[in-house]
Amino acid sequence: NDGRNAGLDLSEVYSQALSYLMLVKIQSKMSATQTLKDNYRYMLHKEMDNLYNILAYQGYLATFEHMVYGLSVDEVTELRLKSLMNDAQEYCLGSVIPDLSTWDAVLIVHTVEYPFYVQSYCTSLVAAIEIMLMEIEEEGAGVDAFMSLLARDNSNPLSFEKELERAGISSPLRDGAITDMYQGIYQFITGRTYIKR
Repeated sequence: NDGRNAGLDLSEVYSQALSYLMLVKIQSKMSATQTLKDNYRYMLHKEMDNLYNILAYQGYLATFEHMVYGLSVDEVTELRLKSLMNDAQEYCLGSVIPDLSTWDAVLIVHTVEYPFYVQSYCTSLVAAIEIMLMEIEEEGAGVDAFMSLLARDNSNPLSFEKELERAGISSPLRDGAITDMYQGIYQFITGRTYIKR
Protein backbone atom coordinates (compact mmCIF):
# COMPACT_ATOMS: atom_id res chain seq x y z
CA ASN A 1 0.00 0.00 0.00
CA ASP A 2 3.13 2.21 -0.11
CA GLY A 3 2.31 3.88 3.20
CA ARG A 4 -0.99 5.19 1.87
CA ASN A 5 -4.27 4.92 3.69
CA ALA A 6 -6.92 4.98 0.97
CA GLY A 7 -8.70 1.81 2.01
CA LEU A 8 -7.88 -1.82 2.55
CA ASP A 9 -10.45 -2.94 -0.01
CA LEU A 10 -8.56 -1.14 -2.76
CA SER A 11 -5.19 -2.52 -1.62
CA GLU A 12 -6.59 -6.04 -1.83
CA VAL A 13 -7.83 -5.40 -5.38
CA TYR A 14 -4.23 -4.74 -6.43
CA SER A 15 -2.80 -7.98 -5.09
CA GLN A 16 -5.66 -10.18 -6.28
CA ALA A 17 -5.97 -8.53 -9.70
CA LEU A 18 -2.27 -9.13 -10.40
CA SER A 19 -2.73 -12.86 -9.80
CA TYR A 20 -5.70 -13.08 -12.13
CA LEU A 21 -4.14 -10.88 -14.81
CA MET A 22 -1.15 -13.23 -14.76
CA LEU A 23 -3.48 -16.17 -15.45
CA VAL A 24 -4.67 -14.43 -18.60
CA LYS A 25 -1.23 -13.28 -19.70
CA ILE A 26 0.45 -16.69 -19.44
CA GLN A 27 -2.32 -18.60 -21.21
CA SER A 28 -0.80 -18.21 -24.69
CA LYS A 29 2.68 -19.10 -23.37
CA MET A 30 1.27 -22.30 -21.87
CA SER A 31 -0.14 -23.61 -25.15
CA ALA A 32 3.09 -24.70 -26.82
CA THR A 33 2.70 -28.37 -25.84
CA GLN A 34 -0.09 -30.57 -24.57
CA THR A 35 1.69 -30.92 -21.24
CA LEU A 36 1.81 -27.15 -20.82
CA LYS A 37 -1.86 -26.90 -21.81
CA ASP A 38 -2.75 -29.55 -19.22
CA ASN A 39 -0.65 -27.78 -16.58
CA TYR A 40 -2.32 -24.47 -17.37
CA ARG A 41 -5.79 -26.00 -17.18
CA TYR A 42 -4.94 -27.57 -13.81
CA MET A 43 -3.56 -24.27 -12.50
CA LEU A 44 -6.61 -22.37 -13.78
CA HIS A 45 -9.05 -24.77 -12.13
CA LYS A 46 -7.13 -24.69 -8.83
CA GLU A 47 -7.13 -20.89 -8.86
CA MET A 48 -10.86 -20.74 -9.60
CA ASP A 49 -11.52 -23.26 -6.83
CA ASN A 50 -9.52 -21.04 -4.50
CA LEU A 51 -11.67 -18.10 -5.57
CA TYR A 52 -14.76 -19.95 -4.39
CA ASN A 53 -13.05 -20.70 -1.07
CA ILE A 54 -12.15 -17.03 -0.62
CA LEU A 55 -15.77 -15.98 -0.96
CA ALA A 56 -17.10 -18.73 1.26
CA TYR A 57 -14.48 -18.86 4.00
CA GLN A 58 -13.67 -15.16 4.25
CA GLY A 59 -17.41 -14.47 4.19
CA TYR A 60 -17.74 -16.83 7.15
CA LEU A 61 -14.93 -15.05 9.02
CA ALA A 62 -16.43 -11.63 8.29
CA THR A 63 -19.82 -12.80 9.53
CA PHE A 64 -18.28 -14.15 12.74
CA GLU A 65 -16.32 -10.93 13.22
CA HIS A 66 -19.41 -8.75 12.88
CA MET A 67 -21.20 -10.92 15.43
CA VAL A 68 -18.32 -10.70 17.92
CA TYR A 69 -17.89 -6.95 17.61
CA GLY A 70 -21.61 -6.61 18.29
CA LEU A 71 -21.15 -8.09 21.77
CA SER A 72 -20.44 -6.16 24.93
CA VAL A 73 -17.14 -7.01 26.65
CA ASP A 74 -18.77 -9.08 29.38
CA GLU A 75 -20.58 -11.20 26.76
CA VAL A 76 -17.29 -12.44 25.26
CA THR A 77 -16.91 -15.91 26.73
CA GLU A 78 -15.61 -19.19 25.33
CA LEU A 79 -19.12 -20.60 25.13
CA ARG A 80 -20.49 -17.50 23.40
CA LEU A 81 -17.63 -17.45 20.83
CA LYS A 82 -18.21 -21.13 20.04
CA SER A 83 -21.90 -20.41 19.60
CA LEU A 84 -21.18 -17.52 17.23
CA MET A 85 -18.73 -19.61 15.21
CA ASN A 86 -21.49 -22.17 14.81
CA ASP A 87 -24.05 -19.50 13.87
CA ALA A 88 -21.67 -17.99 11.29
CA GLN A 89 -21.46 -21.35 9.50
CA GLU A 90 -24.95 -20.70 8.20
CA TYR A 91 -23.35 -18.19 5.84
CA CYS A 92 -20.77 -20.63 4.46
CA LEU A 93 -21.27 -21.96 0.97
CA GLY A 94 -21.27 -25.66 0.19
CA SER A 95 -18.35 -27.70 1.47
CA VAL A 96 -16.34 -24.87 3.03
CA ILE A 97 -17.42 -25.65 6.56
CA PRO A 98 -14.89 -24.62 9.22
CA ASP A 99 -13.80 -27.06 11.90
CA LEU A 100 -15.10 -25.51 15.12
CA SER A 101 -12.50 -27.35 17.19
CA THR A 102 -9.68 -25.32 15.64
CA TRP A 103 -10.88 -21.93 16.87
CA ASP A 104 -9.77 -20.60 13.48
CA ALA A 105 -12.21 -17.68 13.49
CA VAL A 106 -10.92 -16.50 16.87
CA LEU A 107 -7.24 -17.02 16.08
CA ILE A 108 -7.17 -15.10 12.78
CA VAL A 109 -4.83 -12.19 13.49
CA HIS A 110 -6.81 -9.84 11.25
CA THR A 111 -9.84 -10.14 13.53
CA VAL A 112 -7.92 -8.61 16.44
CA GLU A 113 -5.36 -6.35 14.75
CA TYR A 114 -7.39 -5.17 11.74
CA PRO A 115 -11.09 -5.32 12.58
CA PHE A 116 -13.40 -5.69 9.57
CA TYR A 117 -10.50 -6.41 7.21
CA VAL A 118 -11.38 -9.96 6.14
CA GLN A 119 -14.50 -8.78 4.32
CA SER A 120 -12.12 -6.89 2.00
CA TYR A 121 -11.03 -10.23 0.54
CA CYS A 122 -14.57 -10.76 -0.75
CA THR A 123 -15.30 -7.28 -2.10
CA SER A 124 -11.86 -6.91 -3.68
CA LEU A 125 -12.04 -10.37 -5.24
CA VAL A 126 -15.12 -9.46 -7.27
CA ALA A 127 -13.43 -6.29 -8.54
CA ALA A 128 -10.19 -8.17 -9.31
CA ILE A 129 -12.06 -10.79 -11.33
CA GLU A 130 -13.79 -8.03 -13.30
CA ILE A 131 -10.34 -6.66 -14.19
CA MET A 132 -9.34 -10.16 -15.35
CA LEU A 133 -12.50 -10.50 -17.44
CA MET A 134 -11.87 -7.09 -19.00
CA GLU A 135 -8.42 -8.32 -20.07
CA ILE A 136 -9.89 -11.52 -21.52
CA GLU A 137 -12.46 -9.57 -23.53
CA GLU A 138 -9.97 -7.05 -24.88
CA GLU A 139 -6.21 -7.33 -24.49
CA GLY A 140 -4.90 -4.39 -22.49
CA ALA A 141 -8.29 -3.31 -21.10
CA GLY A 142 -7.80 -5.02 -17.74
CA VAL A 143 -4.23 -3.77 -17.44
CA ASP A 144 -5.43 -0.24 -18.25
CA ALA A 145 -8.10 -0.46 -15.54
CA PHE A 146 -5.51 -1.76 -13.08
CA MET A 147 -3.11 1.08 -13.92
CA SER A 148 -5.94 3.60 -13.59
CA LEU A 149 -6.58 2.33 -10.06
CA LEU A 150 -2.89 2.77 -9.25
CA ALA A 151 -3.02 6.38 -10.44
CA ARG A 152 -5.43 7.45 -7.73
CA ASP A 153 -5.06 10.86 -6.08
CA ASN A 154 -3.89 10.03 -2.55
CA SER A 155 -4.23 13.62 -1.39
CA ASN A 156 -7.96 13.43 -2.08
CA PRO A 157 -8.92 9.74 -1.85
CA LEU A 158 -12.31 8.64 -3.06
CA SER A 159 -14.44 5.88 -1.53
CA PHE A 160 -13.74 2.32 -2.63
CA GLU A 161 -16.70 2.25 -5.02
CA LYS A 162 -15.87 5.70 -6.45
CA GLU A 163 -12.25 4.66 -7.09
CA LEU A 164 -13.48 1.57 -8.93
CA GLU A 165 -15.97 3.63 -10.91
CA ARG A 166 -13.23 6.08 -11.88
CA ALA A 167 -11.26 3.14 -13.34
CA GLY A 168 -14.31 1.76 -15.21
CA ILE A 169 -14.91 -1.13 -12.79
CA SER A 170 -18.38 -1.95 -11.48
CA SER A 171 -19.24 -1.97 -7.80
CA PRO A 172 -18.80 -5.44 -6.26
CA LEU A 173 -21.77 -4.56 -4.04
CA ARG A 174 -24.24 -4.16 -6.91
CA ASP A 175 -27.05 -6.66 -7.43
CA GLY A 176 -25.90 -9.53 -9.62
CA ALA A 177 -22.16 -8.90 -9.14
CA ILE A 178 -21.40 -12.47 -8.02
CA THR A 179 -23.55 -13.97 -10.79
CA ASP A 180 -21.80 -11.82 -13.41
CA MET A 181 -18.42 -12.87 -12.04
CA TYR A 182 -19.24 -16.58 -12.21
CA GLN A 183 -20.76 -16.23 -15.69
CA GLY A 184 -17.54 -14.62 -16.91
CA ILE A 185 -15.35 -17.26 -15.29
CA TYR A 186 -17.45 -20.10 -16.69
CA GLN A 187 -17.19 -18.63 -20.17
CA PHE A 188 -13.43 -18.17 -19.82
CA ILE A 189 -12.91 -21.78 -18.73
CA THR A 190 -15.38 -23.53 -21.04
CA GLY A 191 -15.93 -21.09 -23.88
CA ARG A 192 -19.67 -21.37 -23.28
CA THR A 193 -22.25 -19.18 -21.59
CA TYR A 194 -23.80 -20.65 -18.47
CA ILE A 195 -27.53 -20.13 -18.19
CA LYS A 196 -29.26 -21.49 -15.13
CA ARG A 197 -32.69 -22.86 -15.99
